[in-house]
Amino acid sequence: MSLTSRLFSATPPFDPGDTRMRSRSRGMKRHGFVCISLVLGLLFAYAPTAQSQPYATSGVIIPVSANPSMTRPDFSAVGRLWIDGVTGNVGVGDLALYNSAVAPSSRLEVDGDAQIRGDLRFNDVNGANAVTVPGSAPAALTIADDDSGTPTTYFTINSVSKATEVHAPLRFVGDQTLGATPNLPAGLEVTDGAGNAMLVFDTQTGTSNVIGHVPVNVIDLTDACATSVDTACVVKASVVTDGGLVVGKKTFMTGTLRVADLTDASTDVNGDVDGAVRIAGGLAVEKSLHVKEKIRVLSDEDGTSGGGGALFVEGGASVHGYVFLGKDTGHSLMLDTDFVTTANAVSIAATGNDDAGIALTSSGTNGGISLAASETVTVTGQSDGSPGSGGVTLIGGGASNAGVIKLQQNSAALGSPTDRIVVGADGGVTVSVNAGADFVLNSDGSATRVVSHNGRVVEVSKVVSITASAGTTPALATITLNVNQAVTVSITAHLVFDAAPAALFAELAIGHFSGNAPEPDPTLTPPRTGVTRANFMKGDAVAGTLELLVTPDDSGGAGVSKDFVISLYAAGAAGSFTTADVTAVVRAQGNFVAMQ
Repeated sequence: MSLTSRLFSATPPFDPGDTRMRSRSRGMKRHGFVCISLVLGLLFAYAPTAQSQPYATSGVIIPVSANPSMTRPDFSAVGRLWIDGVTGNVGVGDLALYNSAVAPSSRLEVDGDAQIRGDLRFNDVNGANAVTVPGSAPAALTIADDDSGTPTTYFTINSVSKATEVHAPLRFVGDQTLGATPNLPAGLEVTDGAGNAMLVFDTQTGTSNVIGHVPVNVIDLTDACATSVDTACVVKASVVTDGGLVVGKKTFMTGTLRVADLTDASTDVNGDVDGAVRIAGGLAVEKSLHVKEKIRVLSDEDGTSGGGGALFVEGGASVHGYVFLGKDTGHSLMLDTDFVTTANAVSIAATGNDDAGIALTSSGTNGGISLAASETVTVTGQSDGSPGSGGVTLIGGGASNAGVIKLQQNSAALGSPTDRIVVGADGGVTVSVNAGADFVLNSDGSATRVVSHNGRVVEVSKVVSITASAGTTPALATITLNVNQAVTVSITAHLVFDAAPAALFAELAIGHFSGNAPEPDPTLTPPRTGVTRANFMKGDAVAGTLELLVTPDDSGGAGVSKDFVISLYAAGAAGSFTTADVTAVVRAQGNFVAMQ
């Protein structure tokens, strides 16, 4: 057998299961393969025979190294491929780098670039597979493309910082899972360049959570829905959580906050409060607070002038419904005000026609209202409606029993409160004055009118300026009578007559006879006045006298209710007499309608 044939026969047997070898064998021309074998045979044929010895076990003669003790010789191909006979390691590189003195340290070493046009497969038949990079190298391994225009580096293994550096986006195109180490406090950790934790995934069983060590700034502008009626509204926000939210420090919001939970506020038997929003500390509101339903303050602190109390209002309060005030035997409501101008400490306005401004009810013996003032207590009843519609009403008693109404006066001299005006339970009225004090009835104008006995006695005091003519003198009094009514009238008049005092006392009987006698008639001669008695006093040197006239007003008819006008004038007075002020008291008694 020739050397060429021996060398050829020493090649590894053909593996029919190796698809790559089958493809190469099919693509290789037979004569080309024979040529390569011939070249190798010639190289070994011209080699010194001392470098060759038979390989006993195979019966194949192959070149060996100069060391006759080696059964597996080193092999060098044109100084570019070195196969170390002892280790079997292969080095691809210059002979100066790989030789009998310096053998490859790995099964395969390549000094330079390597191109693999097929797959790179790892087989773990000899144990675990590993890709090992040199230590202390900032770019121990780099994965990049060969784009001649703008090459991109994707990964760099930095064995100095012991980190894998990612230079390009990391995109998941298959399984979207990024797995963390299970059951560890830091199963996965995102740190900054200095190794400080930024985001930690705690994978411990039962307490798994994500822990953020730095602020999270969400710049998305999606606004939260304004109502919870829309079910799709739940996911419309920059931050959405299906569970609870715990904030350990201050929370600042530039938008509105709306809690859609419908839990109503409540207080349990222990005094604990709950609701849709519960705040352990105080609540500070810089603007208005609008509450559609109730506000309940559970503090029982009493109000004080220094601002103490369960509820403190710096300004006024407007309450449009009923207000209930009550506590114990002490004061239910105490007002302490200091106004530098005229004002009211309490102002209550009832706008409804039947509403009471203040309604106080007491079941005790001290009454519903107790007023005490260092100076003056004023009760005013007024109305913006028709005249006479306002006023003050005091009611003593109720449906079961008549009560007493008292006006009392107290002083150090009196020693104890003294009744001044008393309306008794039987309806009697008693007016009491101090010894030597006056009981006075005054009027703002010139005419004071006192009506008594259910309108059957009326007394009027007035001042009129009479003249010397019956046609121009003013009325002294006007009495209104219905048909068949009669009244007696007494008149006391005082004046200065021609620089001298004068007085008149007269009594009249006036009846409504539908224009018939003895009804007064000023047109008769002498006039019929109804005077039954008259006394006139004047100075001896005074000329003239005072005359009375009673004139029925028949303008509406003689047989209807009508006025009888009583007038007084100076008859036969001296030419110098013009007018004179008469102070008169007119008293009417009988069955009549009114007297003015």
